[in-house]
Amino acid sequence: MRRPLALAVLVASCASSAQSASLDVTASYKMKAASYSNLHYNTADKNSHSFITNDARLSLAVRKIPLESRGGEDSTMDLAVGLRAIGVSGSTTSIASPFDRVASYYPNADLTPFIENAYVRVHKLWGYAWEATFGRQTFKLGSGMLLDDDGAGLTGASARGELPWWGMKLEGFLFNDRNPLASAPNSLDLLGLSLDLPGEGVWQLNQLIERDRANQLVYGCTYTGNPEANGCRVSKAFRSFTSVRYQISYGPVVFDGEAAMQKGYATPTGLSPAPNHITYSGNAQVVRMKWKQSLYKSGQGIMRMSVARGSGDDPGTPTRDEAFFPSRGHRHNGLERVGFGELFAATPYDAFGGTTPRPPPTACARAPAAWSWSAPASRRRPTKG
Repeated sequence: MRRPLALAVLVASCASSAQSASLDVTASYKMKAASYSNLHYNTADKNSHSFITNDARLSLAVRKIPLESRGGEDSTMDLAVGLRAIGVSGSTTSIASPFDRVASYYPNADLTPFIENAYVRVHKLWGYAWEATFGRQTFKLGSGMLLDDDGAGLTGASARGELPWWGMKLEGFLFNDRNPLASAPNSLDLLGLSLDLPGEGVWQLNQLIERDRANQLVYGCTYTGNPEANGCRVSKAFRSFTSVRYQISYGPVVFDGEAAMQKGYATPTGLSPAPNHITYSGNAQVVRMKWKQSLYKSGQGIMRMSVARGSGDDPGTPTRDEAFFPSRGHRHNGLERVGFGELFAATPYDAFGGTTPRPPPTACARAPAAWSWSAPASRRRPTKG
């Protein structure tokens, strides 16, 4: 806790020295009772759980600290520190499966505070319409299908701003994400770009590159003499994700669609490595639509439709992984899963539940489409928590 306290003192001292700066202090606390039954769909081993989750946040930020001007508009700087603590009330043991998969994503899940944000952000960088952030920060690429920190924070640098042509906006980032329970060689490097092209709607081109040094399994991989029962052991995986997203709001209709493609390779390792490189090849699509309509004597009705699809692994290709699976795609919110459907919380790349060593890339060989419907606001019934 010495590091967070030292950063908080630094933020407070900057607030007193900067006349035009402002100090923001925010705090939040969320408590929720959750109950799950028969998670294994097995009457002999139902794996039912009931507990109360806690999610607390505390952040301090000094904003609009004036910097020396170097032409153009005046530059300002923000300094921010944010702490987060998640966990189960009264629990002194490890979180049970399958919730431990979600908990392992965060540095701590036993109500011990961890640093979610600790960054320096510069506005109007060098007097231009650019914003740069350095340190541990919240980050989301596009819709989050490829990359989202999910409240755990990512350490690195990002910059975003306007280009001088056709109102385009560019964003770039470089992060290093480490497993807090693993040593340094198991780090994950994330870098990429995002380009917005405005028109009648907004086209967005996203590129993400993952350099994963973890020693891991590629599931579904089999070959003669393979000692791994669940797949092939690899290291130094290189994965590339490219997506195109289109958003438009036209009258009562709102449309948001994204299609992504995955490529890459990994180096075989272990006692009996695969005879050649393991290659990655997958794809996924997500479409969301919303329609607002005035109803006679009953207010306004809203219809929503969501369709998501992700490719799964083909068992007939022993050294090729067709499952679409970004390492840090959006699927967590504290100790809860986020996705389509209240039961599975499915995403294009996995589902909640099961007894496999890690969440499978899809709920089955090919991920099913996910549909959702919202009744008119005036007739909507409250749903169960």
